[in-house]
Parts: sequence; structure tokens; C-alpha cells
Amino acid sequence: MDLNDNELNRMFEYIIRRKPSLEIDVNIKGFFHDKCILIIGGAGSIGRNVSKVISSFNPKKIIILDQAETPLHNIELDIKSNFSNINIECLLADIRQVEILKSVFKQNRIDIVYHIAAYKHVHIMERNPLQAILTNIEGTKNIVDLSIEFNVSKFIFISSDKAVNPSSIMGASKKTAELYIQSTQKLNLEKANFSIVRFGNVFGSDGSVIPLFKKQIKETNKITITNPNAKRYFISIHEACQLIIITTLIGQKGNSYMLNTHNKIKMIKIAKRIIKFYDLIPDIDVDIDLIGLRSGEKLTEELIIKGTEIFTTPYKDIIMIKNEVEDSEETRNEINDLIKTAVNDSKSEMIKKMKVIVPEYISQNPEYNILDI
Repeated sequence: MDLNDNELNRMFEYIIRRKPSLEIDVNIKGFFHDKCILIIGGAGSIGRNVSKVISSFNPKKIIILDQAETPLHNIELDIKSNFSNINIECLLADIRQVEILKSVFKQNRIDIVYHIAAYKHVHIMERNPLQAILTNIEGTKNIVDLSIEFNVSKFIFISSDKAVNPSSIMGASKKTAELYIQSTQKLNLEKANFSIVRFGNVFGSDGSVIPLFKKQIKETNKITITNPNAKRYFISIHEACQLIIITTLIGQKGNSYMLNTHNKIKMIKIAKRIIKFYDLIPDIDVDIDLIGLRSGEKLTEELIIKGTEIFTTPYKDIIMIKNEVEDSEETRNEINDLIKTAVNDSKSEMIKKMKVIVPEYISQNPEYNILDI
């Protein structure tokens, strides 16, 4: 169920109990002048906002690539109506189709790549590990390899809190993609600048819990949550977009960036506050049903592994962690082997290989947690 920007902003401040942070300064706007920018996954809620903000910076060209036809059509109409002079090309393509991607890089001198496309729903990826591997891992590998081949100067990868000590296939696939980027960076220090942006739930984004709660209140007078003690990070779409764009300017090779101004919030609080936002009373006007954690889900998420050293950046609301891959060649070989054999492997074999690549991946799924032994 759609939420307009005004409603979403009011809801964010009421439910999350803070105003969105981060604002772009003049220096960043000038950085994009005369550059060709490829936004992969640019028709999703985050990609749309990144595309619109960058369009206002007067770049030489914006290429928006997505596999979703109608959302791609909509963002093209939106940008053309608001930025009449922008040179925009919208391409319908799948990041698993490397030859199609290659033609995009061949035909354009791309300066900056934003890789936002991914499968993100934990419980769906638990049932479809092959799709997680082919899109989240192989798709990322395709874009990374082409960015090296065609001398892209900046590459920004959008990751997830679920990649930290992953408990799910989705989280492990994002962590594996991070490792491929970091190992490629280490082997190409003079050729490219790859940065990783990591955040949790994006408040009101496509397919997220906030539109679902609104829909449930309207249609059923009931909200479902997994566990009263489940905690999640929330940032606004505005913050996600600003963080991605600012990282383009400050990103250092192979490192990860995230906001440091938000805390985890219990989902039971989120549920009660959204009910009250609509002037209703929890447990009287709207029931809250507990359905239990789904396969692969954690009780609480993390953004940083405990004990990791944190570094400040020129932006007080953004922190950095330095990433280092001990054996880049071995890591890349293991990831390439996973991709190469995934189609022919059973679920168990795919997950075993992911656990070798990401040893901290401990399944929260009865079907797979026996593989942790």
C-alpha cells in the first residue's frame, strides 16, 4: 500500500522518534557534473530516490537498469517530467545476463556505478538459495568484473545488516558479495575504488514492514509480528539515499560505511506506534498477533561485528569500518566455484559451500542448521 512522502515523513518521526539526519552539501553536487552514472536496481524505492537526487546534479548521463518493467517506466516518466534537460537511458535487463551488461559498459564511458539490485526477503531466499546465489552473488560478480574491465572510477555496493554474522541465505549471499568486492579491490588497488554501504530496514521502502502494517490495519484490523523481542534497525529512505551519495565522495577503497545515529527498536513498539499514528488503540481497535520468527530470521540484527574498530568520517553521522581479506585469490576462487556449480548442486551442497566462504554463517533454519555442525 503506497505511502505518500508527507505521510511517510510524519510517520517516521512519530514511530522512530527522531528526525532524519544527513544532508548533501554543495561539494557533493559538483562532484557529479559531467559524469556518466549507472544505477543498477534504479527502479526500486531506494534506486528511484538516488536517481532523482543525482538527476538534480546535472550529470552528463544517467543510465537506470532494472528488470522490473513498470517501475522502470514510471521512474523514466518521473525524471523526464521533473528534469527536462537530463540525458537519461532506462534499460530493461537482468544482472545475471553478463553479455547484456557488457554491452552497456561498452557503449558508455561509465564513471560511477551504484549496485542497488538484490533479492532481499529472508524467508523467500531460504526456500530459493539458487536465486540468491545467481542474483546477489553472481550478479554482483558480473558488475564488479565489468567495472574493473572498463575502468569505472567509483563503485558503491548496497549491502545489509543481515550480512553481519548471517543467519540466513540472504544474509550469507550479501556477505559473500561483500567478500568478492573486497577481494577484487585488494587485487586492483590502483584500478578502482569500491565502497560498501550497509544499513538495516529502510522505513517505508517497497516490500517492507511499514506498508504491510498499514495494509493490515486497513483491511483486517490486525497486525502480525514475529516476536515481541525482535529488534530491527530503521533508517528513512532519505537517509539511505544521502548515505549512498555521500559515500561516493568519501568512500575509501574496500571499506564499509553506515549511519551511527540510530538504535534498534523492538517490533512490538513499531506495531503499537503505527496503530496510534492512525488514532487507534492497540489491542482494542487493532489486535497484535505473534506468528513466530520465520526461517533464517534473527531475533535482533547487527550492523558491525562486536569488537570491530570504528572510524569517524568527515560526516559526524557516518562511520566507517576497514575491511581486509586475508587471501583474495582463494576467496575469489571459492566464490567462483560456488557460482559455477550452484545450478547442479542440491540446496545442502550450495549452503555448505557458502559456509566455507562465510564461516560465521550459522543457519536459523531447521532445514539447514544441521550443516553448521
